[in-house]
Amino acid sequence: MQGFMASMCLAGLVSLLGWTANHNFHFSRTDIHWRESSHTLQTTIRVFTDDLEQSLDDFRSPNRSKSSSLESLVPLRLGDEREWVHADSLLFAWVKMNLNCASEGTPIHWHWIGKEVELDVTYIHVESQRLPRQPFHWFIENKAMMDLFEDQVNEVHVHAMCESHEVQKREVLDINMPATTWAPCPTTRREKHPSP
Repeated sequence: MQGFMASMCLAGLVSLLGWTANHNFHFSRTDIHWRESSHTLQTTIRVFTDDLEQSLDDFRSPNRSKSSSLESLVPLRLGDEREWVHADSLLFAWVKMNLNCASEGTPIHWHWIGKEVELDVTYIHVESQRLPRQPFHWFIENKAMMDLFEDQVNEVHVHAMCESHEVQKREVLDINMPATTWAPCPTTRREKHPSP
């Protein structure tokens, strides 16, 4: 009986690993939170690590033919003890290229916080520069990996404050609509309660 249970557990593990290694959908999720205490947008991007590594390889070698070998590139090995020494710098450049936000038409600049790699998912953490106030009108574009996978979906979940209440917007971005806009508070409320 113990042998049967062990083989069933092993089969389940192999099945799970096979699914994560060869997933047939391409998805990321980006959470953006306005933090009043720091006047920043604190952001986390979650993405499948294998998709991310493939996108990063294309990003660091844009002129490489799709059919050419990756042998000339140092393996990234994200989250591994042998991780490429420049992986964080490359990843931050990739974020700045793909995640574009603006407040009232003024670009928002990102600062690198760090990353975490857990099994098949990588969590990327960035934060905006200090802003004078919460944006009244947001522009958010996330085109990550859309040049790599036609079916790429990048969910964006934004959290802001309207008066004393948290408001949220969830948008699914894809190759046909890689950006969204949002005004978390109606204009009349903004006029009644201007920021100092």
